[in-house]
Formats: sequence, C-alpha cells, structure tokens
Amino acid sequence: MEEKVVKFYSIILLIFLLAVTIYLLSSYSFSLNNRVLIVNETKNNDVIIINSETTSEEENKNDIIENEVINSNEEKNPDENIINDNLDNNTSNNNGYNLPSDDLYQIDNISNEQARAIFLNKNAVVVGDSMGEGLSCYGVLNNESVVWHRGRRVDNMNLDLPTLIQKNPSYLFLAYGANDLKMLNGNVQAFIQNYKNAIENIKNALPNTKIIINSILPTSSNAILNDNCFSYQSLFNEELKKLAIDQNVDFLENSYFLNDESFSSDGIHPKSYFFFLWARHMASYLDSN
Repeated sequence: MEEKVVKFYSIILLIFLLAVTIYLLSSYSFSLNNRVLIVNETKNNDVIIINSETTSEEENKNDIIENEVINSNEEKNPDENIINDNLDNNTSNNNGYNLPSDDLYQIDNISNEQARAIFLNKNAVVVGDSMGEGLSCYGVLNNESVVWHRGRRVDNMNLDLPTLIQKNPSYLFLAYGANDLKMLNGNVQAFIQNYKNAIENIKNALPNTKIIINSILPTSSNAILNDNCFSYQSLFNEELKKLAIDQNVDFLENSYFLNDESFSSDGIHPKSYFFFLWARHMASYLDSN
C-alpha cells in the first residue's frame, strides 16, 4: 500500500515538473519573439515613415511614386527667415522662385501663421496625394485643413469623398497629378476625362463648395531623365487650365516656387520650404475671394 502511494505522488510530481517545463519554454519563446520585434522596431527608427494609414494590397499596387520617407535627420522645421523672406517679384530669391508681378495672389504680406488662420476661417481644405501630405507632416496647415492619401489619383479620389462630405468645406483645393502622370504616361485625354469625372462627383456631393485646381508640380530634370512620364507635366497642366474654364472652377499655378534644386532625393517631392510657400499662395487666393 505504501509503495502505491509513493508511485502515485511520484507520477503527480512528474506531471507538475512537465507542466512547469512547458510553461518556461513558452515564456522563453514569447520573450524571444518580443526581442525580435524590438530589434525590428529599432531598425525602423532609422527613418520616419510619414504615412501612418494602413492601405490594402490593391492600394499599394497603385502607390506608384508615393513611397517617400523622410530621413530622421531631414529638416522638419525649415528656416523661418527663408520661408518668410519678402521676395522681389521681379527677381528670384534664395530659394530660386520667381512669382510674377501679374500673379493675382501675391504672398509677401501673408505669414505662415496667417495662412493657417485663413484656412480655418475660410473653412478651406486641401485634398490630394503625398503633395498634400507635406502640408500636414511639416505642420504647414492644421490637420483639419488637409485630406491626403499616398498614391491617390483623380480616378480614385472618390475614396476621399466621405471624409470631404463630413468636413463640408467652403473651399476645396485639389492636389492631384503626380501619380496620374506615372500611370497614364502621356495619355492626357484619359487624365482630363478622369479629372472631369472627379469634379462632377465633388459638385454633386458638395454643391456649395468652391473648387480650385492646383497645378501639377514639375519634377527635377533628373527625375525626367529617369522616367519620361514626368515630361508631360506641362501638357497636362495646359489641358487642366482648359478644363478649369470649362467646369467654371479656378486654377492655381504653383510651379513658380520650384526650381531644379527644390526637390528631395527622389526628384519628385519638393523640399519642406515649398509647402509653406504653397500654403501662403492658396491662402492669398482665399483672402482675395
């Protein structure tokens, strides 16, 4: 009888030791996985990824050029002395832009703070691709004044309509085109038809909203050499101007603020100071309307 009791407790002890072993092995595996995640996160901290939104696999396929990241040492707060430098309208300033004296929307008398305030007071919103993203990530405009999505084109901008309907802006600046250039590779007719459809959809959804088309921005000469699709920027803009007249909407030319030295390493996305100048240009438009 005593021998049976000993065997019984021996079995119980073995089961207990086995359970403890399994538990310890599981804990070690979990800890190891966490360490791998931490290492990966540390490696990812070498860059600041602007886009925090999760996109579907199909959207990522359409994300043709909007995969820019900002190096952790890149200038996030550009020199205010450069940004607020009063320019001579007849000569280029240090940033290489030359706003013509006959441009109706001069920026000399509008500061960065005033631009943000004007957007809020006028209930204005910019919607677009990663060009719009720059307005948000650099703190150029308040987040409520910008709706952006990487890889967005005019043919799928209807995905932004629910957000725009919720905001119900009085003024809506459209900032699309870079991804369309890449996808359409010179097919300007398709681009204009897509843009026309987008404007009509916005008018139906937001009949009291005034629409303004921002010009498609130029790229660096190197970007054009690397991909000829960007050479069609001027052609697309010329047709956009005609569409603006046809649709009774305004067109805002912003290429004055860029030259061949104005771009980040990809030659497509402008450096940070551009976004402040662009916002002041749009704010000047708002202040005049």
